[in-house]
Amino acid sequence: SIANAYQLLESNMQDKNTDIRTAIAFQLYAFAESKPGDLNWYCAALAYWGAGKYELAYKAAMKIEKVQPRHSVLLGQSLLQLSNSDSKNVLAHFYVAAATGEVESLYQIARFARWGQGVRKDCGFALKLNKILAEANSEKAAFEVAAIYSLGECVRKNELESSKWLIKSADLGFRTAAYMMASRYYHGTNGFVRDESKALEYADIAIASNDERGFGLKGLLLVEGKLKLYKKGYELLK
Repeated sequence: SIANAYQLLESNMQDKNTDIRTAIAFQLYAFAESKPGDLNWYCAALAYWGAGKYELAYKAAMKIEKVQPRHSVLLGQSLLQLSNSDSKNVLAHFYVAAATGEVESLYQIARFARWGQGVRKDCGFALKLNKILAEANSEKAAFEVAAIYSLGECVRKNELESSKWLIKSADLGFRTAAYMMASRYYHGTNGFVRDESKALEYADIAIASNDERGFGLKGLLLVEGKLKLYKKGYELLK
């Protein structure tokens, strides 16, 4: 059944070999063709997305009749992954979802404005919108704010302000921010005093999202740090 197939897909999402996920996605698509319905098409689209087959994900999502915000986001994200996609077409899907206040679509609109893709470049708008989203606990938006302050885009470069938003992003679970915080505490850089316990804390946050850099850094900490857990450290470094 579609429920069983999708459950199988979920259990294999961490498998780096996409063959299994692609096979399951094919089953879900075939099921949706035999029993058309918005939920079935959405499951098939999600499955192809998880398998990295973005063109097929878009094709399946386009068959959804009563489009809801989450469907529009998937359509936009699928197009975004295609090299030949038009930025304006991608944005059109995000705008539909954004009209309902959907956070991911608003975040994507801010990113497009920051880089001037499909719309006039407006870093100030991107910063303002990302701050609003970050205050509403969007970890990716908080990371964008940190990057803008770090690079000094449309604002004076401010590493202290950048670090504040980077910490927020990391604390919310964004793996790139978590790894960066772990690295800063490990090396004692960017105004942070070396702190092994803090480095381990943020490395674990990165690891929770399957960040390979987090595994490596934790391995170094266990081998080189005060804990001296050599065996476990070397296992993580592998």
